[in-house]
Amino acid sequence: MPARLRYQLQDIVLPAGVFVIGRGADCQLTLDDPQVSRRHAALRVDADGASLEDLGSRNGVFLNGVRVERSEPLHDGDQIRIGAQDFGYFGADGPAKPESSRRETIITTREELEASHAGPAPIQLSELRAHDPDDKVELTRAGTGPMGAVPARASAGLQIIGSVADKALALGRAEEAERILQRALADVEARAGVDEGPPAGGAPPVSVDPELAARAAGYAVRLAAATGRGTWIDYVFRLYTTLGLLMPAHLVDELYAAVRKVKHTEKPLLNAYITRLREVSPSLGPAERFILQRLEGLERWAP
Repeated sequence: MPARLRYQLQDIVLPAGVFVIGRGADCQLTLDDPQVSRRHAALRVDADGASLEDLGSRNGVFLNGVRVERSEPLHDGDQIRIGAQDFGYFGADGPAKPESSRRETIITTREELEASHAGPAPIQLSELRAHDPDDKVELTRAGTGPMGAVPARASAGLQIIGSVADKALALGRAEEAERILQRALADVEARAGVDEGPPAGGAPPVSVDPELAARAAGYAVRLAAATGRGTWIDYVFRLYTTLGLLMPAHLVDELYAAVRKVKHTEKPLLNAYITRLREVSPSLGPAERFILQRLEGLERWAP
């Protein structure tokens, strides 16, 4: 079976050669997404495999949560994000296309919504952690690890229901997308233990892996931008503060765009998250410190 790109429950066969993704009509795959450049990314396929390249896009290309800075080889199960769109890459021996289902249409009934929420629970990643000098606070570096290390089945349940919400958002049905996603995002919060909060004197056990956290937060940011409700921005900071995760750079970029579209946010939640990151800042690398600085800049923009 040839290499394939899975997009919204559809498999796209990748022929040998260059496969360009973007908003332009001359691309092999055209995306109707304002965050996507006219020629955004290219997949290069040959007998030895496939690679992913950013074609100088404004918003970047992300492979397993990490921004692509040069041509990167693709491995079976890799997750690709272009604009607000998510893709799965499967090599020649990857899993076959899933059976079609009524999830390919917008779900509106309660029964369909509950059925679409079924899916395997996300598994834990092998996580790299940064410790503060007193070893009291742990910070998980989201998106770390070798390329292709993120399990394809992680966050599968949210990915399934998210593809339905993507269609609602693309049609301008923000309220419908919010109804579709609300329960799934609440479940991620519950799994993370947001209501309990981090235990005193140390970080909580990470019950939500970085990929699932980034996916849930990404949808929350999109809902905030579409509905104008700052509660979805608050969701992001509650989740990441509880988990002790450093959010990926692309999510910070999306937050900057979304906060300008909401009327009110709970700034103490943002402040609490930044305070927690500052506690471990001596152990952060240059890239992580830059993310922290970007988050600090949000304090001036958040309403």
